[in-house]
Amino acid sequence: MEITVQLTIDCSDPQGMVAFWAEALGY
Repeated sequence: MEITVQLTIDCSDPQGMVAFWAEALGY
């Protein structure tokens, strides 16, 4: 079974969110 997840976030600080999610997801 294949699962595809797409997440779109609209925020005022995209660079901060990128850093947070990169750390949280291990990228």
